[in-house]
Amino acid sequence: MQYLAILGIVLSLTGQPLIAAQLPNPAQIHLQGCVERGIQPHCLVMKDLRTGRLYNLLFKDMQPAAGYGIEAVAEPASAQGACMQGTPVNVLSWAHKSTLRCSPGPSPRK
Repeated sequence: MQYLAILGIVLSLTGQPLIAAQLPNPAQIHLQGCVERGIQPHCLVMKDLRTGRLYNLLFKDMQPAAGYGIEAVAEPASAQGACMQGTPVNVLSWAHKSTLRCSPGPSPRK
């Protein structure tokens, strides 16, 4: 009973359950790999180094150039869009990862 009273006091002081603050968002995907041009124009894809899965990267803001090594946090996208390669994900944030050795890849076909 004392445990419940203490838990109630802690929750009322913090305003949120402690457990919820510790759990990551299950819909978020953590990716790491080399950004490559997709087959379709203006498409960027990346094979995750950990899982080997191919992702179609969708950016709202600034996007990395093909050949960049990045670490990214993404969430599943609701639509495939024009790019037909890989699983579409909305990139929430990304950072250049200079320790990854990526090549810029071939120039897109005209």
